[in-house]
Amino acid sequence: MTIRLAVGRLEGIGEISGEAKSRTLKVEYEPSVLTVEAVQEALNQIGYESVPVT
Repeated sequence: MTIRLAVGRLEGIGEISGEAKSRTLKVEYEPSVLTVEAVQEALNQIGYESVPVT
C-alpha cells in the first residue's frame, strides 16, 4: 500500500504532498476529525516511522 492510499483513506485528510529526496511528507488534516497520532499509526502500519513537525 502506498503512503497516499494509507493516509488518504483517513477521514479528515486534506492535501498530501511528499518529497522523496528529503524524505518528508506534508499532510493537511482537520484536527476536529483526525489526530496526528492517527496519521502516524497509518504510516506505522505500512512500515514507515514518522515524527510530527509543526
